[in-house]
Order: sequence, then C-alpha cells, then structure tokens
Amino acid sequence: MTHLSLKMAVDRRFVLRGALAAIGAAVSGCTNETVEHFSERSSPYSSAPSAAGETSSQAFKMKFAPHYGMFTNLAGSDYIDQMTFAAEEGFRAWEDNILHWRSEAQQAKIAEVLRRNAMELGVFIAADLTLKPGLYLTAGDPEAREYFLTSIKETLPVVSRFGSKWVTILLGDRHPSLPRQYQMVNIINALRRAADIVEPAGVTMAIEPVNSLVQRPTIFLDSVRDAFLLCQAVNRPSWKILFDIYHHQIMNGNILGDVNHTWEQIAYFQVADYPGRNEPTTGEINYANVFQHLQAKGYRGIVGMEHGVNGAGPDGERALIEAYRYCDRFLR
Repeated sequence: MTHLSLKMAVDRRFVLRGALAAIGAAVSGCTNETVEHFSERSSPYSSAPSAAGETSSQAFKMKFAPHYGMFTNLAGSDYIDQMTFAAEEGFRAWEDNILHWRSEAQQAKIAEVLRRNAMELGVFIAADLTLKPGLYLTAGDPEAREYFLTSIKETLPVVSRFGSKWVTILLGDRHPSLPRQYQMVNIINALRRAADIVEPAGVTMAIEPVNSLVQRPTIFLDSVRDAFLLCQAVNRPSWKILFDIYHHQIMNGNILGDVNHTWEQIAYFQVADYPGRNEPTTGEINYANVFQHLQAKGYRGIVGMEHGVNGAGPDGERALIEAYRYCDRFLR
C-alpha cells in the first residue's frame, strides 16, 4: 500500500475510492494513487541499529515486498523507478493492492519489471465488500453475493497475466442485527461458491481480518481465530488466511502462539509495527523474533510491507530499509 504524508490513518474504503479515481494515469506518471494512508507521526520507540557493513545491493533473505509510494524521496514519483529502486536495494518481491484496477498497459509494465528483476508479485485485492456499505455478504444478501462473486471473476485475467498465487479478500461489515452465527454460515456458503470459480485457476484467496478497535469498528472479520474457523469450515484449498500481524497485535496479541495454532491455514503475511503503523522497530512488536519464528516454521513466502514510513524525507526512507536490514540479519 502507498504512503502519503498525512497525519492520520483513514479507512480502506475511503482511500480506495480515491485510488480508483486516480488510476487512469500511466504508470510512469503515478503520483497520487493510493489504497490507504498511514500516519507519519514520530514514534516514541527507538529505530533499528545500523546494519553496518551490509551493502544496499545485498538481497534480503526474506521476501519483503514494498509498495508504490514507499520510496518517493529516494527514487522519485515514477512507479517503475520505485520498483527498480526496490530491486536494486535487494527486495525480492513487490505488492500492489490495486493492481486489479490498473490498465492492461500499466500491468504490462509492472510485469516486465518483475520479470527483469526476478521479483515475485504479492497479493492484490480481488474483492472488497467494504467498498459497498449497506451490502451485507454476512446476511446472505443476493446483491452482495453477486458483487462478491463477480469481483472475483473479474480478477482472473489479472491472475493469468501475472501467474499470481494469491489474492486478498475483504468480507465487509457485520450485519447490525443478525446473530453472528448466522452471519458465519452465510459467509461460509459464499466462500464455497467462490472456491468453484478460482480453483481451476490455481489461485488462493486469502481472507484478511482487519482490526475493529482502530481501523474499522464495523468490520465482520476482525480476528485471525475466526478466519481460521472459516477456512476450516469451508474446507477448500483455495481459501486461506492473510495474517496481518499489525491487525492481530491490536486485536489479540499472542502473535507467535496464534501463528502456531492457525499455521495450516496461513497463506501470506503482512506487517506493520504498532503503534504508528510504520516499519518494524518503530513500535512494540519484536519483528526480529517474529521473522525468525516464521522462517523456523518453514515459511518461504512473501511478507507484505503494509505500512507507512516513520521518518520524513530520504532519511526516513533509508531508515525504513535499514530497519528491514536489521531484522533480516538474524535470518539464515
């Protein structure tokens, strides 16, 4: 997700609307596209120690995936330049949540940079019910279900174009009056229908729990534990969990314990520190330990850098890179 210098984080639905209005520009001129804004307030926590002796071209051991807008000061506002800069800095993956809504010409440029730099593509959003307030997939609403399934179908050409492995699914808001158990059943039925659509394409739909304490009070799925329950109940290989460690820290804590309990259903990780929703080492989460734990358990997938930049200007962006260098030093 992209980062603009705003003082407050705003919810995904508001920002996605702005993003969709902006994506008509060519990739080379993308300066205002965004999916979510993040806070740039200074953190009360210390930054990472310097990773002395490591060169900027050294490849990271873990597949950390930055996004457009993260290196505007160091690489300029051009989308392709930022991707190329990330590759030169040793990042081996890239994440673009609004890839689905970019033009085919834009996607072709992105695909070429990925190929040229041997980078992998992370998740992009396939269906987001938070964009449709008042439509409740949780209530079995036929209009909501049709929007949900159509959105997934429309992403299949993008999946094919990039050979994508995962897409993100956001299930929308909880119904204000229907008992939660019935809402769970309605979601399970919708997920099973979606599985029939995507399984021939070999793509995994990763449902993302979003915290309801800071970001979105009305969200239905706000717990990795409930996401695990859904995946177990649907029992289809195309449904897994997008484990966003930032959201989980806010809602539950016990990161390593819940990673262990839900491991068989996790497809993908995203990270941000808390408070501040910025890079590791700027908040309370010990990401050096978290990354070691994921590696020890055998995770070799992408880690999406879904956060902003704690510091300002080129120094702030360089500090972000060094924070990941610091965490990566502990990995094999």
